[in-house]
Amino acid sequence: MQRPPASEPPLDVLRLRRLLADGCLAREVIYRPQTGSTNNDALAAARGGAAEGALFVTDFQTRGRGTRGRTWRSPRNTSLLLSTILRPMQALKPVELTQIAALGLCNGLRESTGLDVRIKWPNDAMVRDKKIGGVLVEPLSGPAIVAVIGIGANLNFAASDIGLAEGSVTSVLGETGSPCDRELVIAAVVNALERSYRILENGGSLFEDWTALSAVIGRSVALRTEARTYVGEVSGFSAAGELVLDCEDGARRRFSAGRLELFR
Repeated sequence: MQRPPASEPPLDVLRLRRLLADGCLAREVIYRPQTGSTNNDALAAARGGAAEGALFVTDFQTRGRGTRGRTWRSPRNTSLLLSTILRPMQALKPVELTQIAALGLCNGLRESTGLDVRIKWPNDAMVRDKKIGGVLVEPLSGPAIVAVIGIGANLNFAASDIGLAEGSVTSVLGETGSPCDRELVIAAVVNALERSYRILENGGSLFEDWTALSAVIGRSVALRTEARTYVGEVSGFSAAGELVLDCEDGARRRFSAGRLELFR
């Protein structure tokens, strides 16, 4: 049985700062009890010249955003809601930024909660085929190389608290039956994000880690693009991060974007 906390306290930002590893990311933590969107806050700060690693965290978003214009909803003082600014030494491809963010989210949740969190291509975190979090990467236009990475995860609330079916969405509380330590989880995710980022910055690859945590390889899926829907089995990923699908018509196709529906 799920046991939500008797009352949901706000983040202890001083404790969060102590839990963050020494590194470029999270060098500055900007906390707001409530904001429209942490990604919007980070984008505005980036345009104003904010340094790499400025971390924006909040307890509640009034205009939280997901991919494809979807709304991100969560009750106050219950979730992981953050955005950070990256200024890589050389341009990173959108797929690389997504890999950094998704691996940071999944590895951080795995380390801090013990849950088997996996990546549903390209940017969702899943537990038992139910969404527990997601990432939103927004490159900033202009001459500077800069991007904002937004990360959200459901921690200490039940899916029913925001009117969503528990068959498609879950939370740490829903999976473990107990509320988690939010500061510890947020720090674990940011620290894991830092590790993934440094691997790419130092010329390494995230391909093996990305593949190992995939929730979709070998699965039958429907992939919906703007043009049509393809049905088949996911055989893996290309070096460029494309999803490789063995379609029902016998063709092997690669996709750089689309929405996946997993067949059970």
